[in-house]
Amino acid sequence: MALNWKVYYTENSNNFYATLVIYDKFAQNLPLYRQVKEWDRYGLNTNDKNLSNWVIRASHDWLLPIYERMKVLMMAKSLLHVDETYGQILNRSDGKSGQTNAYNWVCRSVPCQGPPMTLFHSALSRARSVLESFIEGFSGTIIWDGYSAYDKLEGVTFANCWAHVRRYWLKADSKNGRIGVSYCDNLYLLEMKFKHLSPSKRRKKRQKYSKPIVDKFLEWVEMSPFYGKNALAKAAEYTLNRANELRAFLNDGRIEIDNNPA
Repeated sequence: MALNWKVYYTENSNNFYATLVIYDKFAQNLPLYRQVKEWDRYGLNTNDKNLSNWVIRASHDWLLPIYERMKVLMMAKSLLHVDETYGQILNRSDGKSGQTNAYNWVCRSVPCQGPPMTLFHSALSRARSVLESFIEGFSGTIIWDGYSAYDKLEGVTFANCWAHVRRYWLKADSKNGRIGVSYCDNLYLLEMKFKHLSPSKRRKKRQKYSKPIVDKFLEWVEMSPFYGKNALAKAAEYTLNRANELRAFLNDGRIEIDNNPA
C-alpha cells in the first residue's frame, strides 16, 4: 500500500501523473504497460499510449530546455568524455528491421572543469555525422575509445583510453599479453597516487614517472614480432595505431587516463 498517496493528487493531475510516470519508468524501471495496471487499481482508467504521450510532452516542455542549457555549458568546455553503445529500437523511423543496431551516446565533462555533467543522445546509427551534431560548437580534446571513423574532426583533438588498450592485451591470454597488461597496470597504480593532485602537479608527476613506462611499452610493442590475426597481433595493432593519442594524458594533467566515466 506504499502508493496510496497517489489518490490525493488529483487537483493538478496531469503534471503530477506525468512526473510520476517518468520517475517510475526511468528510475524504477517500470514499463508503461505495467504502470497502466497499477494506475487502474487506484481508479485511473488510462493506457500505455496515453502514458507515452505524457512522457513525451513533459520531456519536451520541462526537460528539453534544461538539456539545451546543459549542452551549451558543456560545449563551452575544453575536455569531454564521449562514448556510445548499441541497442535496438523495435519500430525504427528509417524503416529498418528492429534487429538493426541503434546507438545511445553519452557525453560527460571532467571534474576539474566544474561539477560533472552528463548528456545522452539516441541515434539510429554510429555515423560520423551523429557525433558532429552531438558535439556541435565544441573545440578541445575528447577522451574516447579510438574508433577511427571519428578521427580528424575540425577543432578537436583526441586522447585515447588506456582501459581499452588494457582490455586488448588482457584478451591476448599469453605471456606477452600479460606483459602488456602489466605495463597498463603500472600506469594505473601511478594514477591512483596522482588522483588528488592539481592538474599542473599531476602533469609533472606523469612526465617524471608515467612517461618512461609509456615510452618503454610502446617501444616494446613496436619491436616485438606480433603478426597475423590473433589476439596478440590485434592488441599490438590497436596500441600502435593510437600511440599519439595514448600519450595525450602525459602532457595535460586535466585529461583522465581512460574513458571509464563515460
